[in-house]
Amino acid sequence: PPIMSHDGYSDDTIAAILSKIGKCRILRIATLAYGDRNIEAMRSWLDTGAVKEIRLLTSLFHRDHEREMFRETQELFDEHGCTVAATRAHCKVTTLDFGKAGKYVIEGSANLRTNSNWEQFAFYNHAELHDWHGQWIDGQIEKYEIEEAAKAQRQRVGKKDR
Repeated sequence: PPIMSHDGYSDDTIAAILSKIGKCRILRIATLAYGDRNIEAMRSWLDTGAVKEIRLLTSLFHRDHEREMFRETQELFDEHGCTVAATRAHCKVTTLDFGKAGKYVIEGSANLRTNSNWEQFAFYNHAELHDWHGQWIDGQIEKYEIEEAAKAQRQRVGKKDR
């Protein structure tokens, strides 16, 4: 069902879902931007085992304008075997895989970080929709990882040629 919210949806919404349904196997988040508070929430979920794995896809805009935050996220995710990537996207989608307890999706207008604007989102218990969004997010992450590896290889080769 669609929901209107004055502060969008944020990690508070995800935390409420986690508290109702239980441990999440894979949490995927596609967002234009996120904030320090979101990093701390994700750290808590990973440290407590509320979420086993997070796959975060943010925008190139966010990565390029919040370099330190992106680096901090990479370090946190590396510690926990999770993935963060960036792409040219404006999508705001979250998928939550609870195994036998269901596969859920949040679609809406809000970025992950809280704001004071009116935003809308819809929350679905729908395996097919979950998998469709999950495949797209995973594909974008894989594409980013291939591009970053190629860029690193070009840099290594360029240093050898000097």
